[in-house]
Amino acid sequence: MRRGRFARQQTAMSRINIIDRAINQGGKTLEELQQILRQHGYSASHATVSRDLLSLKEIVGNWERINGNTYCYPEKTWEEAEASKLQETAHKLTQNLIESFDGTPFYYEALGCHNLHHSKHDLSDRIIFMGQPMAQFSLELWLTLRKAISENRNISFEYRARKSKNGEYHKHTVQPYQLIFDAGNWNLYGFDYTLNIRDKAAKNKKRLFALSNIKNITFHEGKQEFFELPRDFDYRDTVSGTFGCYTDEKTQTYKIHFSGYAANFVQDKIWAKNQVITADEKNGGIEMTFLSNQSKPILNWIMQWSPEAYPIEPPELVEEWKKRVQGTYETMKKLDSGKSE
Repeated sequence: MRRGRFARQQTAMSRINIIDRAINQGGKTLEELQQILRQHGYSASHATVSRDLLSLKEIVGNWERINGNTYCYPEKTWEEAEASKLQETAHKLTQNLIESFDGTPFYYEALGCHNLHHSKHDLSDRIIFMGQPMAQFSLELWLTLRKAISENRNISFEYRARKSKNGEYHKHTVQPYQLIFDAGNWNLYGFDYTLNIRDKAAKNKKRLFALSNIKNITFHEGKQEFFELPRDFDYRDTVSGTFGCYTDEKTQTYKIHFSGYAANFVQDKIWAKNQVITADEKNGGIEMTFLSNQSKPILNWIMQWSPEAYPIEPPELVEEWKKRVQGTYETMKKLDSGKSE
Protein backbone atom coordinates (compact mmCIF):
# COMPACT_ATOMS: atom_id res chain seq x y z
CA MET A 1 0.00 0.00 0.00
CA ARG A 2 2.74 2.47 0.95
CA ARG A 3 4.91 1.41 -1.96
CA GLY A 4 1.93 2.18 -4.22
CA ARG A 5 1.64 5.65 -2.72
CA PHE A 6 5.33 6.35 -3.33
CA ALA A 7 5.00 5.05 -6.89
CA ARG A 8 2.11 7.47 -7.50
CA GLN A 9 4.13 10.34 -6.05
CA GLN A 10 7.05 9.45 -8.31
CA THR A 11 4.71 9.37 -11.37
CA ALA A 12 3.24 12.77 -10.44
CA MET A 13 6.73 14.27 -10.05
CA SER A 14 7.68 12.91 -13.49
CA ARG A 15 4.63 14.60 -15.04
CA ILE A 16 5.41 17.86 -13.22
CA ASN A 17 8.99 17.80 -14.52
CA ILE A 18 7.71 17.32 -18.09
CA ILE A 19 5.27 20.25 -17.67
CA ASP A 20 8.07 22.36 -16.17
CA ARG A 21 10.36 21.70 -19.17
CA ALA A 22 7.55 22.42 -21.63
CA ILE A 23 6.62 25.77 -20.04
CA ASN A 24 10.30 26.69 -19.77
CA GLN A 25 10.58 26.39 -23.56
CA GLY A 26 7.64 28.75 -24.16
CA GLY A 27 3.98 29.34 -23.34
CA LYS A 28 1.72 26.26 -23.47
CA THR A 29 -2.04 25.82 -23.26
CA LEU A 30 -3.67 23.16 -21.13
CA GLU A 31 -4.43 21.11 -24.26
CA GLU A 32 -0.82 21.39 -25.46
CA LEU A 33 0.44 20.19 -22.09
CA GLN A 34 -1.93 17.22 -22.30
CA GLN A 35 -0.56 16.34 -25.73
CA ILE A 36 3.04 16.59 -24.54
CA LEU A 37 2.28 14.29 -21.60
CA ARG A 38 0.67 11.76 -23.95
CA GLN A 39 3.85 11.80 -26.08
CA HIS A 40 5.73 10.76 -22.93
CA GLY A 41 3.30 7.92 -22.24
CA TYR A 42 1.08 9.63 -19.65
CA SER A 43 -2.71 9.70 -19.91
CA ALA A 44 -3.62 13.02 -18.26
CA SER A 45 -7.06 14.58 -17.95
CA HIS A 46 -7.70 18.33 -17.66
CA ALA A 47 -8.14 17.85 -13.89
CA THR A 48 -4.81 15.99 -13.57
CA VAL A 49 -2.87 18.63 -15.53
CA SER A 50 -4.52 21.39 -13.50
CA ARG A 51 -3.47 19.68 -10.23
CA ASP A 52 0.06 19.24 -11.55
CA LEU A 53 0.21 22.93 -12.49
CA LEU A 54 -0.85 23.90 -8.97
CA SER A 55 1.82 21.58 -7.51
CA LEU A 56 4.39 23.11 -9.85
CA LYS A 57 3.46 26.60 -8.73
CA GLU A 58 3.80 25.61 -5.07
CA ILE A 59 7.34 24.41 -5.79
CA VAL A 60 8.53 26.98 -8.34
CA GLY A 61 6.14 29.77 -7.47
CA ASN A 62 6.54 31.89 -10.60
CA TRP A 63 4.55 30.66 -13.64
CA GLU A 64 1.93 32.96 -15.09
CA ARG A 65 -1.29 32.41 -17.03
CA ILE A 66 -1.83 34.76 -19.98
CA ASN A 67 -4.70 35.08 -22.45
CA GLY A 68 -6.83 32.95 -20.15
CA ASN A 69 -5.36 29.52 -20.97
CA THR A 70 -1.63 29.86 -21.75
CA TYR A 71 0.92 29.02 -19.07
CA CYS A 72 4.43 30.47 -19.16
CA TYR A 73 7.30 31.70 -17.00
CA PRO A 74 7.95 35.47 -16.81
CA GLU A 75 10.86 36.78 -18.86
CA LYS A 76 14.16 37.00 -17.00
CA THR A 77 16.92 39.58 -17.04
CA TRP A 78 20.36 38.46 -18.25
CA GLU A 79 21.58 38.20 -14.64
CA GLU A 80 18.54 36.13 -13.64
CA ALA A 81 18.98 33.85 -16.66
CA GLU A 82 22.63 33.20 -15.80
CA ALA A 83 21.75 32.51 -12.15
CA SER A 84 18.98 30.19 -13.32
CA LYS A 85 21.47 28.16 -15.39
CA LEU A 86 23.58 27.59 -12.29
CA GLN A 87 20.51 26.60 -10.28
CA GLU A 88 19.40 24.18 -12.97
CA THR A 89 22.79 22.48 -12.96
CA ALA A 90 22.87 22.31 -9.17
CA HIS A 91 19.35 20.82 -9.05
CA LYS A 92 20.20 18.17 -11.62
CA LEU A 93 23.44 17.23 -9.85
CA THR A 94 21.44 16.83 -6.66
CA GLN A 95 19.20 14.36 -8.48
CA ASN A 96 22.28 12.45 -9.64
CA LEU A 97 23.37 12.19 -6.02
CA ILE A 98 19.86 11.02 -5.05
CA GLU A 99 20.05 8.34 -7.76
CA SER A 100 23.03 6.80 -5.95
CA PHE A 101 20.58 5.88 -3.14
CA ASP A 102 18.29 3.95 -5.52
CA GLY A 103 16.78 0.87 -3.86
CA THR A 104 16.47 2.46 -0.40
CA PRO A 105 13.42 4.17 1.17
CA PHE A 106 15.39 7.44 1.29
CA TYR A 107 15.53 7.44 -2.52
CA TYR A 108 11.74 7.52 -2.97
CA GLU A 109 11.28 10.20 -0.33
CA ALA A 110 14.04 12.43 -1.71
CA LEU A 111 12.91 11.97 -5.31
CA GLY A 112 9.32 12.82 -4.41
CA CYS A 113 10.40 16.09 -2.80
CA HIS A 114 12.91 17.12 -5.44
CA ASN A 115 11.68 19.24 -8.35
CA LEU A 116 14.09 19.89 -11.19
CA HIS A 117 14.40 22.38 -14.04
CA HIS A 118 15.88 21.21 -17.34
CA SER A 119 17.36 23.21 -20.21
CA LYS A 120 19.89 23.00 -23.00
CA HIS A 121 22.55 23.87 -20.42
CA ASP A 122 21.98 20.59 -18.52
CA LEU A 123 25.33 19.06 -17.51
CA SER A 124 23.88 16.15 -15.56
CA ASP A 125 25.45 13.54 -17.85
CA ARG A 126 28.85 15.23 -17.59
CA ILE A 127 29.10 15.43 -13.78
CA ILE A 128 28.08 12.16 -12.11
CA PHE A 129 28.18 10.29 -8.78
CA MET A 130 29.22 6.62 -8.67
CA GLY A 131 27.12 4.29 -6.55
CA GLN A 132 28.09 1.78 -3.90
CA PRO A 133 26.53 -1.34 -2.36
CA MET A 134 23.52 -0.35 -0.24
CA ALA A 135 22.42 -2.14 2.93
CA GLN A 136 18.73 -3.12 2.70
CA PHE A 137 15.97 -2.24 5.18
CA SER A 138 12.21 -1.80 5.04
CA LEU A 139 10.23 1.28 4.13
CA GLU A 140 8.18 0.84 7.32
CA LEU A 141 11.36 1.05 9.41
CA TRP A 142 12.48 4.22 7.64
CA LEU A 143 9.12 5.98 8.06
CA THR A 144 8.86 4.98 11.73
CA LEU A 145 12.35 6.34 12.44
CA ARG A 146 11.61 9.56 10.58
CA LYS A 147 8.49 10.12 12.64
CA ALA A 148 10.22 9.21 15.90
CA ILE A 149 13.06 11.66 15.22
CA SER A 150 10.76 14.49 14.18
CA GLU A 151 8.62 14.07 17.33
CA ASN A 152 11.38 13.03 19.79
CA ARG A 153 9.58 9.75 20.53
CA ASN A 154 11.25 6.79 22.22
CA ILE A 155 11.31 3.58 20.20
CA SER A 156 11.74 -0.12 20.91
CA PHE A 157 13.11 -2.74 18.53
CA GLU A 158 15.05 -5.97 18.24
CA TYR A 159 18.66 -5.67 17.11
CA ARG A 160 21.33 -8.06 15.87
CA ALA A 161 24.83 -6.76 16.54
CA ARG A 162 27.30 -7.23 13.70
CA LYS A 163 29.73 -8.97 16.04
CA SER A 164 27.04 -11.47 17.08
CA LYS A 165 28.30 -15.00 16.37
CA ASN A 166 24.93 -16.73 16.60
CA GLY A 167 22.90 -14.03 14.86
CA GLU A 168 20.81 -13.42 17.98
CA TYR A 169 18.50 -10.41 18.31
CA HIS A 170 18.16 -8.46 21.55
CA LYS A 171 15.51 -5.94 22.62
CA HIS A 172 16.51 -2.26 22.87
CA THR A 173 14.67 0.90 23.88
CA VAL A 174 16.29 3.99 22.41
CA GLN A 175 16.10 7.78 22.19
CA PRO A 176 16.61 8.32 18.42
CA TYR A 177 18.89 11.31 17.78
CA GLN A 178 20.13 11.08 14.19
CA LEU A 179 20.07 9.02 11.00
CA ILE A 180 23.57 8.83 9.55
CA PHE A 181 24.62 7.61 6.10
CA ASP A 182 28.10 6.13 5.82
CA ALA A 183 29.61 4.07 2.97
CA GLY A 184 26.37 2.45 1.82
CA ASN A 185 24.99 1.95 5.33
CA TRP A 186 22.31 3.87 7.21
CA ASN A 187 22.82 4.05 10.97
CA LEU A 188 20.67 5.22 13.87
CA TYR A 189 22.47 7.15 16.60
CA GLY A 190 20.83 7.55 19.98
CA PHE A 191 20.76 6.94 23.71
CA ASP A 192 20.30 3.26 24.59
CA TYR A 193 18.17 2.79 27.70
CA THR A 194 18.88 -0.93 27.54
CA LEU A 195 22.64 -0.43 27.74
CA ASN A 196 22.07 1.91 30.67
CA ILE A 197 20.34 -0.93 32.54
CA ARG A 198 22.72 -3.74 31.53
CA ASP A 199 25.97 -1.86 32.12
CA LYS A 200 25.61 1.07 34.50
CA ALA A 201 29.41 1.43 34.58
CA ALA A 202 29.59 2.17 30.87
CA LYS A 203 30.70 5.77 30.34
CA ASN A 204 28.86 6.23 27.07
CA LYS A 205 25.27 5.06 26.75
CA LYS A 206 24.94 6.48 23.24
CA ARG A 207 25.53 4.10 20.36
CA LEU A 208 25.00 3.34 16.70
CA PHE A 209 22.55 0.82 15.25
CA ALA A 210 22.74 -0.40 11.64
CA LEU A 211 19.25 -0.05 10.14
CA SER A 212 19.70 -3.29 8.19
CA ASN A 213 19.96 -5.18 11.51
CA ILE A 214 16.82 -3.74 13.12
CA LYS A 215 13.45 -5.51 13.16
CA ASN A 216 10.05 -5.24 14.89
CA ILE A 217 10.32 -1.53 15.58
CA THR A 218 7.53 0.17 17.56
CA PHE A 219 6.94 3.47 19.33
CA HIS A 220 7.61 3.03 23.04
CA GLU A 221 4.45 3.26 25.13
CA GLY A 222 4.11 4.25 28.75
CA LYS A 223 5.56 7.02 30.90
CA GLN A 224 8.60 7.53 28.69
CA GLU A 225 6.83 7.92 25.37
CA PHE A 226 8.70 11.15 24.52
CA PHE A 227 12.14 12.55 25.41
CA GLU A 228 13.84 15.94 25.46
CA LEU A 229 16.61 16.23 22.88
CA PRO A 230 19.90 16.95 24.72
CA ARG A 231 22.30 19.65 23.56
CA ASP A 232 25.06 17.10 22.95
CA PHE A 233 22.99 14.92 20.58
CA ASP A 234 25.14 15.44 17.45
CA TYR A 235 27.28 12.43 16.53
CA ARG A 236 29.72 14.65 14.62
CA ASP A 237 30.82 16.23 17.89
CA THR A 238 32.05 12.84 19.12
CA VAL A 239 34.28 12.07 16.11
CA SER A 240 37.87 13.12 15.54
CA GLY A 241 38.72 12.17 11.97
CA THR A 242 36.89 11.38 8.74
CA PHE A 243 36.87 7.57 8.80
CA GLY A 244 33.14 6.96 9.04
CA CYS A 245 30.76 5.90 11.82
CA TYR A 246 33.02 4.62 14.58
CA THR A 247 34.51 6.16 17.72
CA ASP A 248 36.78 4.99 20.53
CA GLU A 249 36.61 6.29 24.08
CA LYS A 250 40.08 7.85 23.80
CA THR A 251 41.73 10.09 21.23
CA GLN A 252 45.32 9.19 20.32
CA THR A 253 48.15 10.24 18.02
CA TYR A 254 48.39 8.15 14.85
CA LYS A 255 51.47 8.02 12.64
CA ILE A 256 51.33 6.07 9.39
CA HIS A 257 53.93 5.53 6.66
CA PHE A 258 52.85 5.61 3.01
CA SER A 259 54.82 4.97 -0.16
CA GLY A 260 54.23 4.70 -3.91
CA TYR A 261 50.74 5.36 -5.24
CA ALA A 262 49.25 5.35 -1.72
CA ALA A 263 51.48 8.29 -0.72
CA ASN A 264 50.42 10.28 -3.78
CA PHE A 265 46.75 9.57 -3.11
CA VAL A 266 46.46 10.24 0.62
CA GLN A 267 48.30 13.55 0.65
CA ASP A 268 45.69 15.06 -1.68
CA LYS A 269 42.97 14.80 1.00
CA ILE A 270 42.21 16.05 4.51
CA TRP A 271 41.79 12.95 6.71
CA ALA A 272 41.90 14.89 9.98
CA LYS A 273 41.89 18.61 10.75
CA ASN A 274 45.22 18.35 12.56
CA GLN A 275 47.08 16.13 10.08
CA VAL A 276 50.76 16.78 9.40
CA ILE A 277 52.57 15.19 6.45
CA THR A 278 56.35 14.99 6.33
CA ALA A 279 58.76 13.38 3.88
CA ASP A 280 60.59 10.25 5.08
CA GLU A 281 64.11 11.08 3.90
CA LYS A 282 65.55 7.79 5.15
CA ASN A 283 63.06 5.22 3.78
CA GLY A 284 61.31 7.24 1.12
CA GLY A 285 57.59 7.98 1.00
CA ILE A 286 55.76 10.09 3.57
CA GLU A 287 54.64 9.96 7.19
CA MET A 288 51.21 11.23 8.17
CA THR A 289 50.54 12.21 11.80
CA PHE A 290 47.12 13.13 13.20
CA LEU A 291 44.83 12.83 16.24
CA SER A 292 41.81 10.54 16.05
CA ASN A 293 39.48 8.25 18.02
CA GLN A 294 38.68 5.86 15.15
CA SER A 295 41.14 2.99 15.53
CA LYS A 296 39.25 0.20 13.71
CA PRO A 297 38.46 2.09 10.48
CA ILE A 298 42.01 3.47 10.48
CA LEU A 299 43.36 -0.09 10.65
CA ASN A 300 41.08 -1.10 7.77
CA TRP A 301 42.29 1.94 5.85
CA ILE A 302 45.91 0.91 6.32
CA MET A 303 45.16 -2.64 5.20
CA GLN A 304 43.45 -1.24 2.12
CA TRP A 305 46.76 0.30 1.03
CA SER A 306 48.89 -2.72 1.85
CA PRO A 307 51.78 -3.16 1.12
CA GLU A 308 52.28 0.58 0.58
CA ALA A 309 51.18 1.53 4.12
CA TYR A 310 52.09 0.51 7.66
CA PRO A 311 51.46 2.05 11.12
CA ILE A 312 54.16 3.53 13.32
CA GLU A 313 52.03 4.75 16.24
CA PRO A 314 50.22 4.00 18.54
CA PRO A 315 51.73 0.67 19.68
CA GLU A 316 48.40 -1.15 19.98
CA LEU A 317 47.56 -0.27 16.39
CA VAL A 318 50.93 -1.64 15.26
CA GLU A 319 50.22 -4.92 17.07
CA GLU A 320 46.74 -5.25 15.55
CA TRP A 321 48.21 -4.56 12.10
CA LYS A 322 50.84 -7.28 12.61
CA LYS A 323 48.10 -9.77 13.54
CA ARG A 324 46.15 -8.89 10.41
CA VAL A 325 49.18 -9.22 8.16
CA GLN A 326 50.19 -12.50 9.81
CA GLY A 327 46.65 -13.81 9.41
CA THR A 328 46.69 -12.92 5.72
CA TYR A 329 50.04 -14.68 5.33
CA GLU A 330 48.73 -17.82 7.06
CA THR A 331 45.71 -17.88 4.76
CA MET A 332 47.98 -17.53 1.74
CA LYS A 333 50.13 -20.47 2.95
CA LYS A 334 47.03 -22.67 3.30
CA LEU A 335 45.92 -21.79 -0.21
CA ASP A 336 49.38 -22.51 -1.62
CA SER A 337 49.65 -25.85 0.22
CA GLY A 338 46.23 -26.85 -1.09
CA LYS A 339 47.34 -26.15 -4.67
CA SER A 340 50.55 -28.16 -4.27
CA GLU A 341 48.59 -31.20 -3.07
